[in-house]
Amino acid sequence: MPTNTRLRAYACALTTGLVIATAAAVWLHPITAMIMGACLLAACAAVAELWSRLGDLGEQLARASVTDAPTGVLTTSAFRAARDCSEFATVVTVQLDDVNGIVSTYGRAVADAVLGHVANVICATVRENDPVGKTGDAEFGILLGDVEHDVAQRICNRIEARIASTPYSSEQAIIELYAEASIGQPQVERRAA
Repeated sequence: MPTNTRLRAYACALTTGLVIATAAAVWLHPITAMIMGACLLAACAAVAELWSRLGDLGEQLARASVTDAPTGVLTTSAFRAARDCSEFATVVTVQLDDVNGIVSTYGRAVADAVLGHVANVICATVRENDPVGKTGDAEFGILLGDVEHDVAQRICNRIEARIASTPYSSEQAIIELYAEASIGQPQVERRAA
């Protein structure tokens, strides 16, 4: 049983037990009933807080499982799942040049910020409903739905031009960026289940 479900079952059992104990205490003595009632209110508040925290944690875990933290785009596994669910999609691969040089010169934090910058440029260049994912250390994938090969090639050219014309800029550095965008597979058809 998943942890979330198990904790909810425990919380329900606790609440039910307190309700039964309170009902029984009413028959025994009024002071006992008041004490049990106060315990029941405290337990219900604790259960409500627990469920609220579990809900927040569940949402954070769901986002973390599909979103690459430094870039804000899909993780590799989420991108593959989106690709596998696409009836017809042209896969575009964007390879950023010299990320290892950026890591060596400026450190991993700046390299992650550069990758986030590139992801933003890519997302601003493609349609909102075209999934973008981080598919490698310095590689992104894009699923272009319902486009012809020549349109996909123009989008690749536009992505390259925008990345080249939009350097990463921070207090530490201004970094010129270059990337190669290519059509990875002409068409990805839905796989048979």
